[in-house]
Amino acid sequence: MRIFNRLLAFVFALAIAAAAVITVIEVIAQRAFSRGPVVIDWRAMLRWGQRNTWQAFSVELACGAMAVIGLILLMLQLKRRRPNKVSLRAADANNSVALTRKGTAATVRSAVLDVEGISAATVKVSHRRIAVKARSAATTDSEAKTYCEPVHEAVRDQLAPLQLQHDRRVVVKIRNRNREEAD
Repeated sequence: MRIFNRLLAFVFALAIAAAAVITVIEVIAQRAFSRGPVVIDWRAMLRWGQRNTWQAFSVELACGAMAVIGLILLMLQLKRRRPNKVSLRAADANNSVALTRKGTAATVRSAVLDVEGISAATVKVSHRRIAVKARSAATTDSEAKTYCEPVHEAVRDQLAPLQLQHDRRVVVKIRNRNREEAD
């Protein structure tokens, strides 16, 4: 969502800058050179504005559309963002300590890869859980299930010294070489 917000802000900034440049050009052309419209026929827009009142359907429709667009943009900004930090318990109440989600995921991933028989792993850390997907050396589903407990234990051992402020549920999925998943 951050990229979308930045792109949207960039587009709005370009539109406002373009409107400002056009306004400066039109004012200079009118005042200094007594010329008519150079870029935009602003006199036609002025005549349209003088002909239509606030109660005209086209004006009410344009205002309603802008209000809806504004509400949508407001809702997008108020939407809760994905947390990018994992809070840890601090030694005293005046300090706060946190790890990035990527750093926490890398720490957990290294612990999972240290389990004998695990050849690859991906870890995702969210607000409520830590999801681990690992590939084992097992060839069958029943053999893959035997890796679940050692992986759970490795993750718990790795997270214990970190002292996370909010406990997260650890979900482990182990795949065998044939890419079947065992829970």
